[in-house]
Amino acid sequence: MALLPQQPNNMGNFVPTTIIYDSQRIQEMDVNSKDFKELLKRLYQSINILSLAINAREVGLYPMEELVIGNLYYNADTTQISNLRPVFRTTVNTGDLIGADNPKPHGITFGVTWQPVHIYGVACNTTTKEYWPMPNSDITVKVTATDIVITNFSGVLFDKSSIVIEYTKT
Repeated sequence: MALLPQQPNNMGNFVPTTIIYDSQRIQEMDVNSKDFKELLKRLYQSINILSLAINAREVGLYPMEELVIGNLYYNADTTQISNLRPVFRTTVNTGDLIGADNPKPHGITFGVTWQPVHIYGVACNTTTKEYWPMPNSDITVKVTATDIVITNFSGVLFDKSSIVIEYTKT
């Protein structure tokens, strides 16, 4: 279901860029007229469309703290779109990955109803300029209640790494 009326489901969330109001005509309007009431209604609708689009965007920030990112995730208890759950993002600096097992605390206090929806990251050897996506066939990533456990079978010694955890809370 599209979030905006008359919008195909596969189009994303686009805001029209050519909403034009004639300022001269507005200044001449009688504030008690039907035209003025119609203008207010259209302005309200335009603001509502902008609000929906802004609230539905994905945030492109990756701070090392919890952030609501604008994504909405399904709710297994219902099929109603009004019950979609917000997605939160936390980025964790996991540092060096020098051995096979590398548990790193993530600092997130997960409640009973939390559910991870996306876990991903990158590992880097700054000397050789090698950058590896995580997880992959040589590096596994697991999130526990307290840690991110990265298992490195690549044979590469990484001196920098980070993991992004996206999750719902309810």
